[in-house]
Amino acid sequence: MLGYLAYWLICLELVSLAALPLAYRTFSHFPDRGYALSKPLGVLGVAFVAWWIAFSQVVPNTRWSVAAALALVLAASALALQGRSREFVAHLRQNVRTIVATEVLFVGLLVLFGLFRATNPDILHTEQPMDFMFLNAVVTSPSFPPSDPWLAGQPVSYYYFGYWTIGALTLLSGLGTEFTYNLGLATIAALGGIGAFGVAYNLVRLAGGSARGAGLAGLASVFLLLFAGNIASGLEMWRAAGGGDAEFWSGVGVAGLAPLEQPSSTWRPEGFWWWWWGASRVIPGTINEFPNFSFVLGDLHPHVMSLAFIPLVAGLAIQLHAMPSVLRLVDARHVWALAFAAATFVAAIGLLLAVFAGDVPDQPFVFGAILVAAGLGLTLLSGLVVAVLVATGMRNDWAFWLVLVLGLGALATVNLWDLPLGVALVGGALLLNAARYGNGLNRRLGRAILLAASVTFWAVVAYLPFYATFEATGDGIAPLRGEVTRPLHMVLVWGLFGPLVVGFLAALARPILGVGGNWPLRIGAVLYIVFAPFALWMSSRPALLIPVVLFMLAVVVVFALRRVGFRPLQADESNIIGSGSGMTFMLGSVLLGVVLLVGGLRYGEGDAYGEFSALQRFLLVAPMGLIAVATMYGAWSLAHRDSLTWHPRFMGRVEVLGLMAIATMLVMGAELYRVIDIFGNRMNTVFKLHYEAWILLAIAGGVAAWYVTSRFDRRVLQGRVEIAAWCALLFVMFGISAYYPMAAMASRSADGEGLGLDGQAHVQRTAPAEHEAIAWIRANLPRDAVVVEAAEVPCNDASGGCSDWTDAGRIASSTGRPTILGWEQHELQWRASDGDIVGRRADVRTIYETRDIAEASALLDKYGADYVVVGARERSAYGTGGTGKFARMGSLHYAASAPGDLRIYRLSAGTQ
Repeated sequence: MLGYLAYWLICLELVSLAALPLAYRTFSHFPDRGYALSKPLGVLGVAFVAWWIAFSQVVPNTRWSVAAALALVLAASALALQGRSREFVAHLRQNVRTIVATEVLFVGLLVLFGLFRATNPDILHTEQPMDFMFLNAVVTSPSFPPSDPWLAGQPVSYYYFGYWTIGALTLLSGLGTEFTYNLGLATIAALGGIGAFGVAYNLVRLAGGSARGAGLAGLASVFLLLFAGNIASGLEMWRAAGGGDAEFWSGVGVAGLAPLEQPSSTWRPEGFWWWWWGASRVIPGTINEFPNFSFVLGDLHPHVMSLAFIPLVAGLAIQLHAMPSVLRLVDARHVWALAFAAATFVAAIGLLLAVFAGDVPDQPFVFGAILVAAGLGLTLLSGLVVAVLVATGMRNDWAFWLVLVLGLGALATVNLWDLPLGVALVGGALLLNAARYGNGLNRRLGRAILLAASVTFWAVVAYLPFYATFEATGDGIAPLRGEVTRPLHMVLVWGLFGPLVVGFLAALARPILGVGGNWPLRIGAVLYIVFAPFALWMSSRPALLIPVVLFMLAVVVVFALRRVGFRPLQADESNIIGSGSGMTFMLGSVLLGVVLLVGGLRYGEGDAYGEFSALQRFLLVAPMGLIAVATMYGAWSLAHRDSLTWHPRFMGRVEVLGLMAIATMLVMGAELYRVIDIFGNRMNTVFKLHYEAWILLAIAGGVAAWYVTSRFDRRVLQGRVEIAAWCALLFVMFGISAYYPMAAMASRSADGEGLGLDGQAHVQRTAPAEHEAIAWIRANLPRDAVVVEAAEVPCNDASGGCSDWTDAGRIASSTGRPTILGWEQHELQWRASDGDIVGRRADVRTIYETRDIAEASALLDKYGADYVVVGARERSAYGTGGTGKFARMGSLHYAASAPGDLRIYRLSAGTQ
């Protein structure tokens, strides 16, 4: 086991070292020059190049293609280091302690989570078989797009690039996927942790902190990301001790939390299986998962794998904010900027009308759809021209722009939900850059928007092959109705970060409020941006939607006219409401707020969902909105203040405020809207947006903890009392949040049977014949061979065959060799159309049950089947009456020697 872990670590270090010079050139404004972020960058770079090689259809997808990708990344690093080798070596020598500390942390995280997975390595429950299927799909497909092992003849239609990052390392190492599944989980934890550490460390150093303070802040971010649970941890501890009666737990209202018959005899809950599950279901009807829960559960899901790359993109956004000349790239493209902005705005207005299609007449919906089509067409055309023009100016910083495009584009292919987050990070960084450098905000604002659009364009282009086979299943966005999170549940989920955010804002209140100069513009625009989502939610009835959209459009138009110098008054006339463009936003926000509070409460949710539900939502959203306003205004103000001085004073703090603002808007958005998906509720929306917000707050929280504790004056009694109180609060909050991970990881480890990293050891114990057959198929059958196996198993309730969350399709998921059908409902979730799915389960049943060779042959030919498996699962699902025909349709190709009587028949050419 330790040998596998050590060998895997060597491969990780190899790809990290290959990308280190590229990171050094990319993160030129970081004190550590991106050393920590070279870890995820190396994995991403090798995976990306190998991915394109596999798509070439010329070079097969093998260990050697990944090795070639590694060589190309090394060549790019050598090019990036050209003329800077002495400077690079000097930097390494000067930062030996930082490098050693970073390596110790990375290796420690990998070993810790690797050993944790070794205590319970089985790929067995929940959706682990699905994750294992995707991992085997990308490893075994001869070329890309990868074939779907659970839907023979079709490519994968899912966010598979995260699996490919682990798959590329699997091919490079030569280890089996049954081991690299668990090693991959440990790798994601290590990459996410080291990424959060690196970003927090550099933010503190940019803010003027010492290396020691930066290291502690980085460790705090690692704790918040990987080793902290939500405040429901305290409830679990209280319940384990026997606290609370039935009335108390009923009032808490968290599923799974009920009084115990007797207190636990140990320091953690016991006597009931998977007690730790409830912490991810605090808000009824949703999933509020956090990273530590993910690793306790052990599902290698896309949102988990994004842990490795969101900190990387956050670091790239911080670098982007620090680059003084970045907006000069779009200096002469104002015409195209105007075209792009106009087209995007047309598309946005159309989208607003189309989103609320269920609440407005058909005519506005059709009009909205036309606007969306026209706007997107114009956006694509102008965006293409702008992207080409901008690319010509990126030669000097090519390494940074290359990595930014690869990182941003990867977010969509790892987990599509993260692309808007990445765009927000990049766009926010550019807007803060516009506030910090140069003169003429109106020109800089346009340039920032244009550059953000250009980077997004190239990020999509870099991963175009992914979109060619991906089928989006979402049907738009709808206003959330009838579901309002209780304030108590919100505190239980986010209470850990509340003191950090509020404390950070309080510590920066004086410098933020001390920034004058055009403050009405900042506060008005921020109010408008933050509360626009709530305004649209309140106006999503026919009586309010169109008037509010037109009103918001009018405010934006008036603002634009005033920014370019248009004044409707003569020079000698007075204007009691002010003529500044900032007042436009302020007055517009106030008037819009009055209209919404009066009309929205009347037309909002009151008609169908209760008299006060709209007011309850406002009371829940308003505090989050105020925090978003404060953080966004603070970031803008401090960036503007830095523009007035030669030496920036607020680097490292502006970026943290920006991260907090985006995270707060994510949480706020999940209370107003939901993505229309197959689930028909807000479960997935809360799940994905909360997870992203947790990652950002974990990074920002570590820096906030350092900054607040460093602001108190220890020379006076008041300062010592204040810091003692603050540290006591942090100690209590961190202690409560740490209870869950310690108890949950201990409970989960206790469920295992010894130590090992083989995720299929349970198959060897429970189905030895199938385990032997899986190994034989991996070693002997072509990688594109179609192997037919059972598509269902008998259900316990006698309602028919069951497919999902069973061991159906296990041979396909374990070997990557396609079968006719695996988990049917999951395939339906992943695809926009069910035409290639419906009927397959019945066809598989017919193949096994019919005695008619011609009928079976026709169906086998339909799916290009090469082999048929007859084992215990097939006999239990379909009986044995029709299995005798396979010997006449081909030849017995394999018979397991282990107990279980599993046979594999090779179909003769005439039956294919």
